[in-house]
This record gives sequence, structure tokens and C-alpha cells, in this order.
Amino acid sequence: MEPFFLFSIEERHFALKLEGVERAYPAVAVTPLSDGPDLVLGIINLHGRIIPVVDLRRRLGYPNRPVRLDDSLVIAHTAHATHRHIAFFADKVEGIVEGQEGAVIEADEVVPGLEYVQGVMQIGDNLVLIHDLDRLLSIEEQEQLVRALDGAAADA
Repeated sequence: MEPFFLFSIEERHFALKLEGVERAYPAVAVTPLSDGPDLVLGIINLHGRIIPVVDLRRRLGYPNRPVRLDDSLVIAHTAHATHRHIAFFADKVEGIVEGQEGAVIEADEVVPGLEYVQGVMQIGDNLVLIHDLDRLLSIEEQEQLVRALDGAAADA
């Protein structure tokens, strides 16, 4: 059994492997990042760490809307060698669930072509898409983000 961090956007449920989630905070203001990829809303300074904020709503195809006071800012990190921290806004944090053995279906079997989705599992009556943060940004978006963050650090 593997634990998952469950959250919702537009009343749809999503999950990340719990090992990739640092914590959730109340919504905060985001500083725009010039020259960053369109998918990046900006950056935040969290205890001295500069963390890019990804527009997960946009990646999922939902309409843009202003951040609300009751939104949560989720801080997570990728698993690959760079171990990059990213943040995104969720409408609601649902909690932690234990994935049952064999409950996760590989994404290609259900939703082919969604590179940033790792798998699908059912919790109660809801199908939950499990996201893969390592593949959330394309290679081009990652490279553009690195250049923009380097530029922001040089300007600071």
C-alpha cells in the first residue's frame, strides 16, 4: 500500500505520491517571473527558498480564475536528480489516502497521451488522476524556467 496526497480542483480529485509532497499552506501572493514559461504563474519565497508556482489549473484545461483566500498552496518536489521544488494552488486539500495494492491503473491504459499523469485509482465513487511532477513541465518549459530563475537570481 502506498500513501497519496489527495486534492481537488474544480470539484475533481487528483493525487500525488505522498513522498513528493512537502506540505500545504494557505494561499499567498505570487511574484511574477519574467521570461518564465506560460505555465508558471510566478515565484514565492518560502523561508529563503525561491519556488516556482505552476498553474496546474491551466495544465488540466480548466478556466483561469483569481486565487481565492480559501485556496491551498501545495509545495511538492520532483523525484529526479534535480529534486526541484514546485508549488501549485488547489481548491481544496482532501487529505491522505492509502492506495490499495493493485488499485492504481497505469495512465496509458486509461488516458493515453497525458504525459504528466502517472495513473488512475478509484476512491469511493471518484476516479482520481495521479500526477507525475517529474513530467508536469515539458523539457522546453523546464529549460525556460531554469533560465528565468537564473535571471531572477542575477537581478536580486
